[in-house]
Amino acid sequence: MFRLPDNIELIDEKSVYTYSELKEKFQDSKLCICDFYVQGAEDGELSDEGITYEDVLNIDHHAPIEQMHKHISSTTLAIDYVRKYGILSSYHKIIINHTDCDAVLSSMIMTGVLEPSDKYNTAAIAADHTGRENKISDLLQALQETRDLPFIMENLYHILNDEKIETKAEILLEDRKKSRKKVKQLVDAGAFSEYNDIYYIKLEEKIESELVPEYLPDAKLVILASPMPAGSEKKWEIKVRLGKNTRD
Repeated sequence: MFRLPDNIELIDEKSVYTYSELKEKFQDSKLCICDFYVQGAEDGELSDEGITYEDVLNIDHHAPIEQMHKHISSTTLAIDYVRKYGILSSYHKIIINHTDCDAVLSSMIMTGVLEPSDKYNTAAIAADHTGRENKISDLLQALQETRDLPFIMENLYHILNDEKIETKAEILLEDRKKSRKKVKQLVDAGAFSEYNDIYYIKLEEKIESELVPEYLPDAKLVILASPMPAGSEKKWEIKVRLGKNTRD
């Protein structure tokens, strides 16, 4: 069974974190933030490998700055960092707040659990941007809602070694395959409207938006509106995705 490195910490997922609250929570450690935005990151020192704000390292592509408005992932930054500087020491606390493909890969690369391989960058870009089929990203995206890192990593190792994954993982992966089929059906049926290479749709139920760009190769931008869960007072969730026709 996979043993989680002691210096990886999964915290609650919420819309806004500040540097002060993270420093207060982890007073005795140097901090590395992987794949989530911390308020004010855009004011830090930018490099090709991420952003440093005061003494906090941000391996994250969500900061609202021009350099991140392209097909880049936190895994891209992690690979570049480790290739240049090596993995982080045990004195660093590596923090994630969710367990999707990019968060898992970037954090595991920063600790040295996974090597800084281009195959992981390809997987993260597929998960976050292109929607292309990829055995690594499809598995990790399928398992993300479990928030169970040992379970996720154990099954990632199975996939990487061409071994059978666990039954629970198989069921969740099959659900993702069904979602991909649903997206293709919507595209084939002409359900998306288009204006100036911007494709948009109003849905009756939520679909996995990251899968859409693969089937709309001419799209510069994809916009999806889906109803929020019951009890949300008829609110709608809007997802905006860069299309495959977007230039870096």
